[in-house]
Amino acid sequence: MMTLRILVVAAAISTAVSARPQEQEAAGITWARSWEAAVREASVRNVPMYFTAHKDGCSGCRAMEGKTYKDASIIEASRNAVFIVGHWEDKHGNQERCRIYSTIRCREHADIARLKFTDFFGQRVFATPHHIWLHPDGQELFRKSGALSADAFKKLMEQAQAKVSGPRISKAEFGKIQKQFDDAENAVTQGEIRKAIETLNRLATHEAAAARRWAAEQLKQLDARGDRDVEYAKSKIEAGVEIEESKDLLKKIAEDYRPLECSRKAAEVLKSLQ
Repeated sequence: MMTLRILVVAAAISTAVSARPQEQEAAGITWARSWEAAVREASVRNVPMYFTAHKDGCSGCRAMEGKTYKDASIIEASRNAVFIVGHWEDKHGNQERCRIYSTIRCREHADIARLKFTDFFGQRVFATPHHIWLHPDGQELFRKSGALSADAFKKLMEQAQAKVSGPRISKAEFGKIQKQFDDAENAVTQGEIRKAIETLNRLATHEAAAARRWAAEQLKQLDARGDRDVEYAKSKIEAGVEIEESKDLLKKIAEDYRPLECSRKAAEVLKSLQ
């Protein structure tokens, strides 16, 4: 049915937009809740990523967790980077909050470990805590292993910062950008495609290049889905079934998907039927 078809489009693009960092600003370090969220934030903000590998029963890890990460200067430095932790064990907290990394769940840091440890360490045994600094584009800058004092850690953070050139976006500004993508997602979920496109078009002119690319990707996906619905409506009309419903769908695409290419195609099909 036509209504179902429109809802399918909305659900599909909503899924594409939905992956995002959910962490809230905390008194301590804010840890990214997924690798995808970390890469997205780092690329939009143009700040380095810090990835660390920990495990239970590691005295060096406990030193980092109990002292270094709680140092005020390190917490402040973390605002100018994206922090990610991979930790296999997931029994030291609960489903809502990790006891050690309080802005994420245990299953989230365990998922990151499963996803990225092989990429960074292969099949070999590696020392923990292990620290890897990465460029916003995901390329490794350098790595260290073992417990680090706050002073030593801060110097390494400064080295990583110096390797990333260009303007940067603050965490607060990124929050505003993220909210606009959230608004676009919510608009799609509610079937307000025109509102979503307007929001994404504004983001497509943002000063942050990664934000522009992100918005362009979402607009491209919306256009592709709208185009598939144009072809679906055409096929129904050519088959002589659901003709009026198909025309209604084409009208909606022509109106709501402006200025995307699928809107123009829908309008052309409607014109050809007159």
